[in-house]
Amino acid sequence: RHVHDFFPARLQFFRALAVACQRAQIGLEIHWPATFVDQTDLFVTDAIRQMEAEWQSLSVELLADEPMDRCAADPGEKSVSIASFSAPNQKKEIQEIARRIWRLIQAGAAADSIAVVARNVDASSELYRAAFDALGIPLRYRVSAPLWATTPGRMALALYDLSERDFPADQVAEFLMLQGGEDLSDVSARALAIFQAAAIRNNRIGASAERGAYAERLAQLQARTRSRGRIRDAAIDSIDELTQATIHLIDVCQSLPSDATVAAHCAAWRRALANLKFHVPKKPRASGDLNPSVARSIEYRLAEFQAATEALSQFVEVLSSSIALSGLESVTISKLQWSRWLYSFGVDVRVQVGTPVSGAVRLIEFSQIAGHRFDHLFIAQLV
Repeated sequence: RHVHDFFPARLQFFRALAVACQRAQIGLEIHWPATFVDQTDLFVTDAIRQMEAEWQSLSVELLADEPMDRCAADPGEKSVSIASFSAPNQKKEIQEIARRIWRLIQAGAAADSIAVVARNVDASSELYRAAFDALGIPLRYRVSAPLWATTPGRMALALYDLSERDFPADQVAEFLMLQGGEDLSDVSARALAIFQAAAIRNNRIGASAERGAYAERLAQLQARTRSRGRIRDAAIDSIDELTQATIHLIDVCQSLPSDATVAAHCAAWRRALANLKFHVPKKPRASGDLNPSVARSIEYRLAEFQAATEALSQFVEVLSSSIALSGLESVTISKLQWSRWLYSFGVDVRVQVGTPVSGAVRLIEFSQIAGHRFDHLFIAQLV
């Protein structure tokens, strides 16, 4: 019955809506945004006059209306209403949807009685999450991401790239953070800083005849730290733990065969992943003191990491059995060719991740709307 706050460029859409309403014998009122200041409202005057002249055969009422921020929403009102607005880009549209939902919730509407329908949740979920978190609105949605685009998948695939690039410090530090677990988590979080303090760029620059650059320069850093006194005992232990973890990572990567059968490559990769088990990061101990939007973001990232880790484990199992059934297990290929095959095997694998939030606004795609009922429904990217 009501269409609020539209942009004149959408006249064709509103005319089609008016025709459809007339066929269904539904009354339609178009409330155009007005401030009741002539200088401000001048830009819509011509459009309104054009609509009145061209739509004389349609049962439509064109009425000036106050801006939406002056109107108090009444969640107790059960009459059906349609509201529409236009935005210059997708980000602005999502921010306006978030503001209108915030007003509904402030007026008493339950968050889980509200839904937003979008064309592609996977592509726009980050924009929605940012806009809704900014207003403190809980948001629930489910997205899918390619396995190789997730952190565990990307790092598992990059095992073959590490040795080829002489184990660059930033990539090694990221690996150590993922495999840190309970014992090494605090040390691995500072891995890159320690590598920088030791002037480590990779495993080649600064290496000696007996050992690589990581072992050599971390030992030198440990000796310098020890010479400064007992106050540095904790730092010495941290360097020692980091050295052992780094050497273990290098040894595992270097154990991957250069030329072998497909079955041998697969088995070696599987053993490497088992030796470098990725752990789900721990929640911050003071999570109760975090801003609710920050806490929700942490919960989502943890759920995403957990789902990706499980998907990677399942992919390894399926890949091993598929190779055995394919007849390719005895084919001999190089490490580079195997890494390319590995990528192509998993390129279509997607990880399903859902936000662990209840009592929240629902974000769903058009294809999933059937069978759901909501008191308030927002449709994004309509035109």
